Amino acid sequence: MTFLLPSADGVADEVARRLPQATIVRYEEDGYRLDEVEFYCLPYLGDGPSIAMIARLPRLRVLQSLSSGVDNVLGSVPGQVTFCNGVGLHHEEGTAELAVSIILASLKELPAFALQQSRHYWHHLRTDSLDGKRVLLVGHGHIGQMIEQRIAPFGARISRVSRTARDGVAPLSQLPRLAAERHRRRTAARQPARVGPAERPDHPARRRRHARLRPARARLRRRPGRAVPDRPAAGQYRQASGCVIAYR
Repeated sequence: MTFLLPSADGVADEVARRLPQATIVRYEEDGYRLDEVEFYCLPYLGDGPSIAMIARLPRLRVLQSLSSGVDNVLGSVPGQVTFCNGVGLHHEEGTAELAVSIILASLKELPAFALQQSRHYWHHLRTDSLDGKRVLLVGHGHIGQMIEQRIAPFGARISRVSRTARDGVAPLSQLPRLAAERHRRRTAARQPARVGPAERPDHPARRRRHARLRPARARLRRRPGRAVPDRPAAGQYRQASGCVIAYR
């Protein structure tokens, strides 16, 4: 079998070590025959050209993504190809840590202190705490669960919503009610990630649900590729992956 693999993060080298009998070609190199590739691993956070490559592999049997969310790839996968996402590859931990770090940085107003530091200036500020906050996790897969594990020790009170209802997790249909309830309680909302892997950012259902959260968000000053709040405050908005978090 011929494997087309990215060199980044040691993916190609690791497969070559474990499968010495396999033919390994590296995505970043030239000169390989596309009609011989049967297994293709997309580069992490694959871009347009790497996804377009799928259509140029006539013998492709298995497509591997290194990401948990694969909604941007699904439409490009041929029917006969087995498609595997990256759940369980241990990047969920880092994503969850990033989400919690952003929340804590917002509550503790770290951007304001960093700005003061750059100006060699100090002004004391009273900041907020995650202890006692009401947290709503929208999306409770691997990443959502790991975010919960990292938020819980700070004393937050956690509610969960997911596309699939189960014990302790409300169905997604309850999100408007829960979001409105938090708005009535003067909720500040944060969106560090997608609602679900099969839902695109412009999906009508997503727009309707986010409209419920929008009144609670902080105003934003946008920059290319990211969103930055006008001032450090609870309720900043940031794109990442895994779930939506609303807290008050």
